[in-house]
Amino acid sequence: MAKLWLAHFNDVPLALAALILFAGTFGFVLLWTFRKGAKPYYDKISQIPLKDGDDL
Repeated sequence: MAKLWLAHFNDVPLALAALILFAGTFGFVLLWTFRKGAKPYYDKISQIPLKDGDDL
């Protein structure tokens, strides 16, 4: 059923909107992750698995 539906899918603007939405979201997450002030936060949370469970 899905194969038949996709074979006749002609809605190019919808596909283009989905691609733009995906690319925009991906770009935002990428920029948010590698922003200038993020390193101290990621250094702090990277040490969580190494801590003892007593001080939770």
